[in-house]
Amino acid sequence: MQLDLVTTPFSRYGSYLAVSLLEAGRLALRDLRGGDESPAEVFWLDPIRDGQLAAVQIDATPERLVLQGDAGHQLEITFLADGSLRITAQGLGLRLTAIKSRYDSFYALNEQTWRYDLYTKEIKYLFELDCGHLAVDAPWQRVGNEHIVLDLNADAQSAILRLTPFLTEPDRAGKPASPALDFAAWRDRLLTSAARLPEAADCDLAAYLLWGNTVHAAGRLVHDAVYMSKNRMQNIWSWDNAFIALALGR
Repeated sequence: MQLDLVTTPFSRYGSYLAVSLLEAGRLALRDLRGGDESPAEVFWLDPIRDGQLAAVQIDATPERLVLQGDAGHQLEITFLADGSLRITAQGLGLRLTAIKSRYDSFYALNEQTWRYDLYTKEIKYLFELDCGHLAVDAPWQRVGNEHIVLDLNADAQSAILRLTPFLTEPDRAGKPASPALDFAAWRDRLLTSAARLPEAADCDLAAYLLWGNTVHAAGRLVHDAVYMSKNRMQNIWSWDNAFIALALGR
């Protein structure tokens, strides 16, 4: 199943993070904490090659987001079950440009680990470079970085970067399950009879929206909950939730 990132963000069950294609024609990493009254955009995501913006084809499925360049060069973005986002680069680079407020702060913990304190969301992000190179342009200016621009894999070889949002230190015990298996299991359980209908593609999309729009309990959400959307209506409304309840009740 293919996703149109203009209307259907790339996300996963439980995550507050989503990747959308915005009106400007640019991909953005968004954090949905705070609902639809809080600006969601955190980073612009721009493919690069030799330091310049690169043209790519977008291939998005529930399991992965692939930005395909020429000559087999590509970027792959996947969500892991532990809440982290993994970016794998082969021959292409990715420029992450922070959409920041004054006090948001980015700083190194060691040569391969950085931390980003996002005050507007009251959340922290851990950046871990498993291999490759991350060029950091984040000059300090009194109470925060003047700007934050991160170039992953600028040398166009290969690189893997993990981004983990956290309130307390993230737990690294054990390996997360495959997001592909997670969605497949959800879809198969939900669509035991509907999958045989002529409208099977629409059923798959409906299953993805229920799966992908779910966020884990956090803050005032005391249970896992389904947002109306992870696009523009990242909130919970009783009228719309009634239709979600009908689907989940089956």
